[in-house]
Amino acid sequence: MAESNTNEDELEEYTGLLGVFRFTSGGGRARPSEVKSGITISSIAIGNLQSAYANDALALSDWVALNVGAGKWVGFEINSTNGYEYEVDSVVVVMRRLDDSPDKIRLSYGNDKQNSTQHLGVVAQVGSSVYEKYHLGLNLDQKPDQTTPYYAIGVQANSRETVVEFDEIAIYGKVQEILLPNSGDYTIHFNQPKQIIEGLGVELQSDRMGPNYVNSDPINGIPYELTSAEKERLAEKMTGFRYIRLAMGLWFRGTTADEKNIVERYPGQLQSIKDLITDADIEGISMEYWSPAPYWKSTDSYLLGSLKSFDTTFLSDFGDAVVGDINYLTSNGLTISTWGLQNEPFNDGLGYPQCNYIDGESYYKAFKAVAPKVRAALPDAEIIVDSHNGNISRSSSYIRADGQTLNLVDSWVYHRGGASSDLQIEGQSRFLQNSMGKPIYQNEYSYHAEHVEQRSKEWRMVNIAQSIMNWMTFLDSPKWYWLHILKPTNDPNREGFGLGVYRPLNDNNFNNHPNVAHGTFELSQHYNGIAGFLAYMPWDSQRFEVEEDEVLYNQRIMAWKRPDGKFVFALTNRSNRPFEFNITMDKVRSFTGHRYDEDELDITLPSQSGSNHSITLEPWSIEFWVED
Repeated sequence: MAESNTNEDELEEYTGLLGVFRFTSGGGRARPSEVKSGITISSIAIGNLQSAYANDALALSDWVALNVGAGKWVGFEINSTNGYEYEVDSVVVVMRRLDDSPDKIRLSYGNDKQNSTQHLGVVAQVGSSVYEKYHLGLNLDQKPDQTTPYYAIGVQANSRETVVEFDEIAIYGKVQEILLPNSGDYTIHFNQPKQIIEGLGVELQSDRMGPNYVNSDPINGIPYELTSAEKERLAEKMTGFRYIRLAMGLWFRGTTADEKNIVERYPGQLQSIKDLITDADIEGISMEYWSPAPYWKSTDSYLLGSLKSFDTTFLSDFGDAVVGDINYLTSNGLTISTWGLQNEPFNDGLGYPQCNYIDGESYYKAFKAVAPKVRAALPDAEIIVDSHNGNISRSSSYIRADGQTLNLVDSWVYHRGGASSDLQIEGQSRFLQNSMGKPIYQNEYSYHAEHVEQRSKEWRMVNIAQSIMNWMTFLDSPKWYWLHILKPTNDPNREGFGLGVYRPLNDNNFNNHPNVAHGTFELSQHYNGIAGFLAYMPWDSQRFEVEEDEVLYNQRIMAWKRPDGKFVFALTNRSNRPFEFNITMDKVRSFTGHRYDEDELDITLPSQSGSNHSITLEPWSIEFWVED
């Protein structure tokens, strides 16, 4: 049974500012700052209002009474991390309007994202043409805390044209650590095999962002820009990955003269990818479109838009062009292990290549026309849907209703970037619903800016390991993908999106990553969260059942058998205190441990032998125990 010996006097507690939105110009204007450890606060969300960022403020209009339920709100979400709880004591806004007419304002909150009005705060009178500070009163019957994570602010104005400008929204309260178990009991069932774990994948940025997404763009990318020695070192660090995700129309976007097909954009691009695949002993690519070639797009460009037409003849011709792209890659020596019609098909209006299928039915029509041609061209390749919401996507309902088209789907794939590994435990039933017996897995994981700002490096590292383990343990996933192996040193998303950074030949700003020379790279702690799986979970290992006395979110366990017959189990501790795993075996077995943490890789630990193993994990660490 899980136990805790922590003294309550040792628990952390903080009272004061929990986080603040300061609305300024720039890419981070919707994100909170000064968020305290133990909680996360979402970016600002805006309901059915007219909005703009102006004068270093968030300007909102089209208010109607205090009708938060009708979408007239500005709000945010606050969640506690596992091991902490919080209370909100007050929400303070700094705001103004264009005249001095009186308005009303109210905070509401609840546990339903679609209806955050279960608990209504006190209505306050506001209204000034200069910035004033207002304290939003709480509901005395229910103080906001982790059980009411959704917060909405409504304003009553005299006219829909009234513009209310928010300069700042600050949240005050208390965050407190809570008692959690510091040990747990587990039984590995060596007679209960589960799914085959086929392997891990990662994306390769072999081209640059922009500027125009045409053949004449300047040249950047990996592995092309790396020195010879660094190409060899990268291949060594990538050994263990099975798949490279090739982003068609984005990182691989050379365009033929008729603009119907995609080829390499600069001499040596394809060869450098092939060499990396060979040197790292990678099986092949996951060929997935961000955008088809411009001819097929409504915008005649890789940017924006959808397909130009969805009539039968056009879609058939489009399918032939996709097969042409496939033949180009295979004839140049690449193995295509997986094919996908579209990355994140709901995306629209972004500043990089995309092709939207927002209504779901359009994706179904294109998939129905193209996937049979892909199956004929690549009979052994996996075909995936829909590269964001898998079997719960808009498109999946259309596909499930068409048995013939459903037969072309091999796996449903998801993107849950930045999500805590807790999500796979709590959302297990939702992920598995309507999967039609087909595998589901995540083929893109990374951290966005808000996750980097609000989560510590060591938390993010261990959470990566737990994401891999929880997808495979609770959802029986056969695969798992990280986003980028390396991001450029001049990319604003480099810390969250990459397992490391490299310096492009044209980046001379050594204020960022001063130790990374041109054509070289440096791995981050994110790599440490994956490295042990690359080393000790070979392709086609088989997971085995582990019985847990209590499923804990911060301490996870997964066991598997390698193709050579040796058993391995992985343990994690995503907390700031040691944790003891008490593990029952089926017989006397001997295992040697290998520890990974933020600073070090593969620290060999003394062997243990017996039918029961007690292993204490240090805070923020991952261990792999390999049968002797």
